[in-house]
Amino acid sequence: GGAIAETNDAYKTSASAWSTSPMLNPAFHVQNIVWVPARTSSTDNDTLKAAITNYGAVATSIGWYKTYEQGESYYYPSGITPDHAVAVIGWDDDYEASKFKSTPKGNGAWLIKNSWGEDSGTNGYYFVSYYDNTFAKTEDGIVFIPATAEENYTAVYGYDKFGRVGDCADNNDLEAAVFTSAWNEEVAAIGVYSFLESQDYSVAVYTNVMKGADSPIRGGTLAYTQDGSLTHAGYTTIRLAKPVKLADGTTFAVVYRQKGGRPQHAMDYSEEGYCTSNHHAGETFLGSSNTGNWNDMSPKCVCLMAYTRSIVPANDGPGETDDGTSMLETLSSTNATLYAETAETFGASANIVGANGRTLWSSWLAGFDPSDKDDNKFIVDISVTNNVPYLSWTPNLGSENRKYQIWGSETLGDDDWQEVTDLKTTDAKFFKVTVDQK
Repeated sequence: GGAIAETNDAYKTSASAWSTSPMLNPAFHVQNIVWVPARTSSTDNDTLKAAITNYGAVATSIGWYKTYEQGESYYYPSGITPDHAVAVIGWDDDYEASKFKSTPKGNGAWLIKNSWGEDSGTNGYYFVSYYDNTFAKTEDGIVFIPATAEENYTAVYGYDKFGRVGDCADNNDLEAAVFTSAWNEEVAAIGVYSFLESQDYSVAVYTNVMKGADSPIRGGTLAYTQDGSLTHAGYTTIRLAKPVKLADGTTFAVVYRQKGGRPQHAMDYSEEGYCTSNHHAGETFLGSSNTGNWNDMSPKCVCLMAYTRSIVPANDGPGETDDGTSMLETLSSTNATLYAETAETFGASANIVGANGRTLWSSWLAGFDPSDKDDNKFIVDISVTNNVPYLSWTPNLGSENRKYQIWGSETLGDDDWQEVTDLKTTDAKFFKVTVDQK
């Protein structure tokens, strides 16, 4: 899941067309989301202006009656419930009140990008009066910040399929989530929600905890702690200064402590008519650092994420084969289909985010020399035709003279690798590609 490029999944006008759309690789990874407080009045504009200046487009809401449009101008003088989402991208303090169909109390307008195509407004853009009674007043604005290269993690663990459905405020200052690693990897970051503009915190990672216990840290070993301060309300990914290494199948817990103020927690749960969640015991907890007590949150769950990066398995590293064959390894779900995918890697060993949340791990490829500056960027394309996977790469490195085979195994440490020629019939969860020399 995630934000999909419009070019890869064009807007559809029928429900049946949406239902047949395949899972596609997200175009962006978002590790930070800033909440911009709703305006309290028509002159309360400085916070929203600062957010646009510092971050860019801000997602917000508005109540829209088309009868109040006038060319590129919009102003609704009465109060209605917001029913439309737009992106606010700028403002004009001197935009004249006379340009609106109904004249507001003064000048000034927000510049928005609407979603009704280039034939609406001026090439899809509108000016909305500062005095509009619904614009950015009912709901907080949202800014999505794409991940940087160092934040582009291999995988994310979390139970909140629908994200923040609601909130819980109590005296518990601890949140915890328990996961089991799917392969050799390291915990590199933790994703948390904050309801304050500034929040001191402490995070911890415990390894080898008891799965299904009444406490998220039962039987575990404290592997790492880190203190810091969050600088905005919303969602933040906290990078760990020292990642915690995990062996394949390790049950681990991430713990987040809110320091100061009454704690508040983002929760995911079923909401009739909107979403149905099925959270199980032993997944997420709320606890108190004062008493040491923990409360299992099922059937609800705490919104708490762990971000990981793959680690090279010892038996699959470079130079393990006599003929110099290199490995390109892909991690996926059982019987899942690979869709067309492009990914980039820099250097000899790097993680690549693949289709549907899969991971490609590239340790070495025959003919690819990371010490050669001309080879410091390598692109791999994966495609499927009639359930048969195919590979290509750029630069081609003599692709026309290369042969490769795709192998699959049910476990990463298993030596029973079988050639994969049909993705629908294989039971493999892990894949690797052997590439012949030139």
